[in-house]
Amino acid sequence: MKNVNWETQRQAVQLTNLDATISKYCAVSKGYYSDPYIHLFVSTKEKRQPLINRGTHARVQAVQRLVERFLQFTTPYGKRQIINLGSGFDTLVFRLREKEFLGQDDVFVELDFPEITRTKRQIIQQHPSLHSLLGTTSFQKVHDGLSCGVYSLIGVNLEQIERVSYLLEKVCQLSPDSPTLVISECVFTYMEPQNADQIIQYFSSTFSFISFILFELTFPTDPFGRQMVKNIEQRGCSLASLSAYPTLKAQKERFIQYGYSKVDIMSMYSFYEDVLDSEEKQRIERLELLDELEEWRLLMQHYFLLYCLKVNNNTLKDSEVNCLWDSFRFISKHRKVEEESLS
Repeated sequence: MKNVNWETQRQAVQLTNLDATISKYCAVSKGYYSDPYIHLFVSTKEKRQPLINRGTHARVQAVQRLVERFLQFTTPYGKRQIINLGSGFDTLVFRLREKEFLGQDDVFVELDFPEITRTKRQIIQQHPSLHSLLGTTSFQKVHDGLSCGVYSLIGVNLEQIERVSYLLEKVCQLSPDSPTLVISECVFTYMEPQNADQIIQYFSSTFSFISFILFELTFPTDPFGRQMVKNIEQRGCSLASLSAYPTLKAQKERFIQYGYSKVDIMSMYSFYEDVLDSEEKQRIERLELLDELEEWRLLMQHYFLLYCLKVNNNTLKDSEVNCLWDSFRFISKHRKVEEESLS
């Protein structure tokens, strides 16, 4: 996208947080999945089409299942660290605490623009139900956010990688040796590719036991993709990283290049068709009538889920790493077909 004003782009990207939060609230209100906390972060009763509700369900389920798997297979390794990049008003930390996946020794860090973290801080401070989940009524204000034992909310521009590394290592005091998981949902898409690549490389070089979950757009050059890009750019968002890494193959090779030895990637359509069990699909398909089945397929094929694992050889044996990877990854019924369609 040419001649985009930086401040206009920043504001447009921040608005995507509100859009995603409303979509999650609508999906929850229709019964697609449970989230007792998302209503605290919305002030509108807007509705979403069944297509969006179903897609939101798939996105939330995919990410949460991978996070829970990560926490399950790293239980023997002590303190775990989760970093949610561009977290917006996401409620994952509260859902994980409610289900007791996150212990008091674990750390959950959220990073986003200061304008967003300040608002989220106010909401958290207003609701005792959130305090109890975090195990405290006492919060320290830090860097346009807040901090307590298990949780830190930090305001920062993610494109300032030196600032990000300082906040994670010095302020949050993350350990380079503890199992660490990074979550990035529709964040890199809006960044300059070299800045997003610096983040990927930073985590790979800094943490000895690192996993990554990436949810993004893909295939911008086919007819559906071109219209998708046009719609997003009309809202003021540049998609430089999408142009730099336009296919599943390119995204996978991107992470391999930066040292992640175990990398899987699948379209969200493959996740929905091949990973979700039939009972769950039958349940959500009864919630609302969806006529646009071809549009549904195309939409889901233009989003992907990438997840990876990198463990230094001096940390664990190769056989143990392979076992951890098998516990983490999704096994698609049609994985061979999916892999053949990477490009």
